[in-house]
Amino acid sequence: MVVLVLATPLIFDFEETLGIGYYSVEKDYRINYGSGYGELNMELKLDKTIPNWYTYYLSCHLSSSDNIEIIGISLFNTSTSVAGSLKFANTFNWEPLRASYSYSGSAKLNQYEGITWTGDAMVHFIVDDIVQNETISYNLSFVIPMSSLDFYHMDLLSYVLLFVWIISFILIPLILKAIIQPQFGLHLDEEMKEKRRNYFDFLKEEKTEE
Repeated sequence: MVVLVLATPLIFDFEETLGIGYYSVEKDYRINYGSGYGELNMELKLDKTIPNWYTYYLSCHLSSSDNIEIIGISLFNTSTSVAGSLKFANTFNWEPLRASYSYSGSAKLNQYEGITWTGDAMVHFIVDDIVQNETISYNLSFVIPMSSLDFYHMDLLSYVLLFVWIISFILIPLILKAIIQPQFGLHLDEEMKEKRRNYFDFLKEEKTEE
């Protein structure tokens, strides 16, 4: 029964637990300095909503070692291509500077089609009291590995697992009872059964006389 309880997250979030239809690509673009580092952390996420349709999330932020101070991002060029076609493109000039950026959208993607996020960012750090201006070019992409038929088969499997999971809560106690009771229960032969019947009959007679 403990196993069934532990399996609950897998049963109800089958695809998400196994990463089916939920994809993520991360890249860290690091600039090393003598006393530490600064970096631009990029992430591309895809979540399947309905067959062949995905919500995508694009995000980035600056990070650094403890002795490097982050100023921010001043210029951010970005373009997003879906299945080979340009979906979004823009250039941001931020004042005041920003340390992070995020963007989301939805797109139809068939098997072996992908999404690509490219561009460059001008980032600024303070190293040993000196401002460092850096330009980082980035490129993240992901290709959908499964078809709608593959997802359909996985959905069927998740339904089968759910059915087995529910039935197991009924069958396992019955099976355990069938195994344990003959081993640990009290075995009564015919003589003992007859004595028990006589004893109960005697009690009934005593009660009637009272």
